Amino acid sequence: MNSTTKSLGSMYGLEQHRINISMGMASLDLPPPPLPLNLPRSDLLVGRREDYNEICVPTYKATITGDWKAAKLILDKRPELVRFSITESYDTVLHIAVMGKSYWFVEYLVSLMEKEDLELQNKNGETALCLAAISGHVKIASILVRKNKALVEIPDSRGMMPLYMAALYGKHEMVRYLYQSSRKMTGDFWTNHHRSCVLVKCVEANLFDIALQIARDRPELAINGSVLELLARKPYAFDVTTQNIFWRIICSFCHLKTGIPDMDNHALQLLTIIWAEIVKLPKPQIDEIIRGPPDQPKDIVKPTRAEKEKQEALLLLRNISDNITKMPIRIFNRFRGVDERGTTSIPAKQKYSSRVLFLAAEMGNTAFVVEVIRQYPHLVREVNDDNQSIFHVAVSHRHEGIYNLLYEIGSLRNLIITLEDENGNNMLHLVGQSAKHNRLQDIPGVGLQLHLETLWFKEVESILPPPFREKKNAFGLTPHEVFTKNHKDLFSKGEEWMKETAAQLMVVASLIATISFAAAFTFPGGYDQSTCTSIDIFKRHYLVFNKHRQLPPPELQTTLERRHPIFCHHRQLPPSDLQSLPEPPSTYQFTSHFFI
Repeated sequence: MNSTTKSLGSMYGLEQHRINISMGMASLDLPPPPLPLNLPRSDLLVGRREDYNEICVPTYKATITGDWKAAKLILDKRPELVRFSITESYDTVLHIAVMGKSYWFVEYLVSLMEKEDLELQNKNGETALCLAAISGHVKIASILVRKNKALVEIPDSRGMMPLYMAALYGKHEMVRYLYQSSRKMTGDFWTNHHRSCVLVKCVEANLFDIALQIARDRPELAINGSVLELLARKPYAFDVTTQNIFWRIICSFCHLKTGIPDMDNHALQLLTIIWAEIVKLPKPQIDEIIRGPPDQPKDIVKPTRAEKEKQEALLLLRNISDNITKMPIRIFNRFRGVDERGTTSIPAKQKYSSRVLFLAAEMGNTAFVVEVIRQYPHLVREVNDDNQSIFHVAVSHRHEGIYNLLYEIGSLRNLIITLEDENGNNMLHLVGQSAKHNRLQDIPGVGLQLHLETLWFKEVESILPPPFREKKNAFGLTPHEVFTKNHKDLFSKGEEWMKETAAQLMVVASLIATISFAAAFTFPGGYDQSTCTSIDIFKRHYLVFNKHRQLPPPELQTTLERRHPIFCHHRQLPPSDLQSLPEPPSTYQFTSHFFI
C-alpha cells in the first residue's frame, strides 16, 4: 500500500479517548472509515514451526537485547527478512529495533528496505514511526522520515497519527520534530478536528510551548473549550518563574511598574490567545463554553415524603370511589387524573459541574481567573449551581490568592460576600467547614493548622456585615457553631500537642531557673580578700549584667503562659478568641535563649 492511498485512510478515531472538543468551534470533518492494514509477510508464522524457531526467535532476541551484530549476521544471509513479521503481533525487525536505542542498527535496517517497506504495519496498525514516536527517539525517527516522508501521515488502526502518539506519551522533542515534519499539520488530510486533538493532548502533557505554536499557526483552534478547561485545572502551569520573582522584588524597591509580561510562561500566553478569540464570539456561545457540558441528568427525581402521602391518600380515595356506584363520573375522573399526574416523573434540573471559572477557583489557579476576568469582567458575579461565587469556592478550598481578588473589585464585593447557597450557608459558614481536599495535610504541625484555620475565620468575619456573622443556616447553626463542630478533632489534637511542647519547655525553664538562682549569689571576677566584696561590683557593665540576670525566671514564666494559653483558658477555644491561640514559637524561643 503506497503512501498516497494510505493518507486517504482514517485519521483520528479518537472517540475512545473521550476528548471533548469545544462547543462553538468550526464544523469538523468526519474521517473516512479505516482501510485494511498493510501487514508484512507472514510466511514464517504460518509455515513450518522449525523455520520460526530457527530464524524468527534468534532474530527477535538479538534485536530486543540490542545485539545488532548477531542480528546483522542473520540478515546478511537473508536480507528479505526485513519484510517478514517475526512475532505473533506481525512486528517486523524494524518495529522491534526502533523501540531500542541502537541508532546504527536502525540505519542498517533502513538501508536494506525499500521506501514502501517502511509503511508496513503490525497487528495494531502501527508503523515503525508510530513506535519510535512512542519511545521518543528523535534520532531514530529522523532516519525513517528521511527515507519516507509519508510516514508522518499514516495512522494506526485506531486512527492515531505518530504526532498524536508522541503528544499522548508526552515526548516533547518528538512532538516538536513531528510537528515540523508534518509541515505544521497543513496537509490535505488534516482537519480542524485532527489538529484540535493534537492541541488538546499537548496541553494535557504540559507541552505548552508546542500548544502555543499550534494556536498561533491556527488561530481558529483557539476557540476550544477543552483546552480552556485543561488550563483551568493546571495552576502550576502559571507559576511565576524565579527570574520574574526577583525582577518584581527589584521593581517594588525601585518603585517601578511590574506590568512586564512573563514571556517564559507559555501557558499564560496560550490562555491569552484562546480567551482573546473566545470573547469575539456572541455572548450565548461564550456562556456555553464557560459553562461547559451539562452533568449526566437523572431521569426521575424521587418524590418527597409529602408527595408520597398525597399519592397514598389519592389511591385510597380512588378505591373508595370504585365501590360507590353513584359517585359522579367527573369526580372519579378528577381523582384519577390527579393520581396519574402525581405518579409522573419529575424532570431534574440540569447541573454544570465543569464550569471553567469555578474549576480554576477550586484548583487555586489565580493567574487563570485574573486573565479571564480581565477580559470579561462581568464573570466575577457568576454563581454555580449552589449559588456560590468563585470567592466562595476559593474560601472552601482555602485559596488565598483568589480570595484576595475581593479587595480589587471595589464596592461590587458587598454584593458577592453576602450570597448564600441553597442550604443558607454564607461565606463564613464555608470557612467554618473543614478545608476541602485535605488542604490541612499540606501544613506541618497541628498548632499551625489550627492557627491558619482560625486566621481564615477571622479574616472572612472581618469583611462580612455584622448581621451575617451570627446568621443561622438551614440547619440552625451559626458560623461559630459550624466552626467549632467541624474543628473539634483539630482542637483536641492541638491541646495534646501544646501539652507535650509545654512539658518539654518546662524542663528547660526549670534548668534555666536553677542556674539563674545560683548565679544570683555568685559574683563574677572573684572576691577582694580584704573587703570581701566583688572586684567588679562598682563597674557599670557589671551593674547592667546583674540587672539582667534577674529577668530569666519571670520572662520564662511569661513566655510559657503566652506560648501555651491552654493552661490559662478553656480547653476548646472558640474562633472569637483568636488572640488566645498559640502564636509561632520563634519569638519566645529567641527570648528564652537570649536570657540564658
